[in-house]
Amino acid sequence: MASEDEKIEPDSRERAAPVGHRSRGWRVAIIAAILGTAVLIAFLWAYREPILDRLWPGQERPLPQAPGSAGAKVTITSGSIGEFASFLQDSTGLPAMVDGEVAGRAIEVSTTIEDADAELVRALLESKGLEVCRERLPGGREILRIRGRSDSSQ
Repeated sequence: MASEDEKIEPDSRERAAPVGHRSRGWRVAIIAAILGTAVLIAFLWAYREPILDRLWPGQERPLPQAPGSAGAKVTITSGSIGEFASFLQDSTGLPAMVDGEVAGRAIEVSTTIEDADAELVRALLESKGLEVCRERLPGGREILRIRGRSDSSQ
C-alpha cells in the first residue's frame, strides 16, 4: 500500500477532458447538418421544374401569364391551331411550337366562347385531341408545345 506521503497521479488516459471539449464535436456536426440541409434545399429549389417534370410527367400546371398581358381574353368562334398558338404565345410569354402533323388542322367550335383566357384555350385544344404542355429545352429555355395525343379518338 502507498503511504500518505506518496501521491498517486492518475493515468493520463483517466484524466477528465477539458470543459467544452466534447461539446465541440457536437457543434461541428450540427453546423455541418444545417449547412448540408441548406445546400440541399437550395438545389431542390433551383431545379424544382425539371424534378417535378420527372416525378409527375404530364401533370398539368397552370400556364404562366406574360407580364403586360394582364389576363388577356379573346372571343373564340373557330380557327386554325396556329391562331390558338399565337394567342397562347402572346398571353403566356412563352414561344409556342406546333408539331407538323397537327399544324394545318382547323378547330371548329359549335358556339361562340366569350372572354376565353389561356387556360380555356388550352382546355379547348385538349378537348379536340391535342396536348398543350410546357417543355424545357436543353439550353434551359421553356416553351409551349402543341401536339396530337396518341390516345385521342378525334
